[in-house]
Amino acid sequence: MSLRHSNLGPLKHTPIGFRLMLPDKFTEPVRMPDFNDFEPVAGLHQIPNEGVLGVVKSNGERVCLIRHRDRITAIANNCTHQDFEMALGDVLPDGTIQCAWHGARFDCATGAVQQGPATKPITVYEVRVEGGRVLVGRGNKP
Repeated sequence: MSLRHSNLGPLKHTPIGFRLMLPDKFTEPVRMPDFNDFEPVAGLHQIPNEGVLGVVKSNGERVCLIRHRDRITAIANNCTHQDFEMALGDVLPDGTIQCAWHGARFDCATGAVQQGPATKPITVYEVRVEGGRVLVGRGNKP
């Protein structure tokens, strides 16, 4: 026996009652942000004004912390053009970071490419500042 429940899918009769059969798009687990995913990587005082600091997370991910206009953001510490260390680059007045090797520029908040030769956006990490410590969470590939 099968019944429908609104737009979600059919109800299937089982020995203990009816069970909602969800479409595939609902069966994948949804990951909610977890504050336990954040880990301290630096002290706020370690990041220079309008500057950068390269750090490494406990899982080995290299991250570039950026301070621009009193805002802290974090991106992957490797340029998507040719894997050069972004922490060696410069923070520009328009809120972008420029790779020191070939001049590729990325938006510090979104990871979007603002100037080539890079064509792929850079991974951006979630950031929290608590008690003078900078905590970095998961990376989000744009």
